[in-house]
Amino acid sequence: MSLLRAANGFERIHNGIYQRGRTGEVPLLPTDLAELESMALAALQPEHAGYLNGGAGRGRTVATNRGAFDRLELTPAVLNNVAHRDHATTLCSTRMAAPVFVSPMGGLSLAHPDADTAIVRAAAERGVPTAISPMACTRVEDLARAAPDSVRWMELLWHNNDAVIDSMLARAQESGIDTLIIGVDLPTLGWRPAALDHAYLPFLHGVGATNILTDPAFLAMMNNPQDHDERARRWSELSADASRTWESLERLRARWRGPLIVKGLQRPSDARRAVNAGADAVFVSNHGGRQVDGAAATLSLLPAIVDEIDGDVPVLVDGGVRSGADVVMALALGADAVGLGRLVLWGLTVAGQDGVGHVLDCVLAEMDATIANLGVASAQDLRAADVVREYSGERSIC
Repeated sequence: MSLLRAANGFERIHNGIYQRGRTGEVPLLPTDLAELESMALAALQPEHAGYLNGGAGRGRTVATNRGAFDRLELTPAVLNNVAHRDHATTLCSTRMAAPVFVSPMGGLSLAHPDADTAIVRAAAERGVPTAISPMACTRVEDLARAAPDSVRWMELLWHNNDAVIDSMLARAQESGIDTLIIGVDLPTLGWRPAALDHAYLPFLHGVGATNILTDPAFLAMMNNPQDHDERARRWSELSADASRTWESLERLRARWRGPLIVKGLQRPSDARRAVNAGADAVFVSNHGGRQVDGAAATLSLLPAIVDEIDGDVPVLVDGGVRSGADVVMALALGADAVGLGRLVLWGLTVAGQDGVGHVLDCVLAEMDATIANLGVASAQDLRAADVVREYSGERSIC
């Protein structure tokens, strides 16, 4: 059994830093993970940073996602027995060391040459699942071989060509992917000035388009597969289909035999509709603030969606998570699992697989320490423990 899957294994990450400090060793990267952002942005080319880190419009939703965590506070309970803690869970048939996963992100070779492979390997070592992006820079078959126990989830880009969709579904199943994520919040690309100002969309340059450009059904559409201009044009023709409806979701459900997660839900009524259409889990997400400038924070939307679903299927959430304490807040509001996006991107940019591992170690160890100090022994017990509330703006001193 992996150390991180053992009881209280995350605490050993925490204690290990102090033990190594006895010989003068300090962490190579900051343990306040928010500090990684400036390091990562300094390392990226401006046009690459514009695509990878930019948000929609004036960035209000990116800020709102983050600000929602600052409006909450935790209320510890004391003298509870939390000596033996276990945060392991199973979601959509995937065993997880903790209710944490890596959200799908595309074009990652802009950040580091090892890109998706570095992430899946670091995550696999820690029992954390990675949701493979449809815009991965490595073929899904190769990622599955790189981390066969971790690569179980894949997001599908909802193309307007059924032959390509069927081919991607078949490739996913043959690679051992058993859970499909379908994003429903991308009928068209959001208005992203940080990318537009550089006129740079990586997929038109072949970055993050690997799975499509190597797909047999896509290649069959080409007159000349070696013609870069034709490839870019054909890829653009295939991109997100704005004609998709709830009936389209039902048809996709019928075509995929494994668990189906519907991502990009922001209304309780849409979450319920997704369940009625056959979703095995609902994913509260606003695309990291990259689609609609001024959209509500996912953390703020979470409680109403959790109440609407009422335990019928798991509820996942991402957006604005910057620490293990943030993970705890989302879990306390009812999420069954929490996705990490930009944090992992920053770790990858700064130090590749080691940087991703550092981010995951810090998140998992802080999550465990926070849960223990709240007087709770399991991440799954956080909501019932009633340890989170909205900050009233008033403080009392006792």
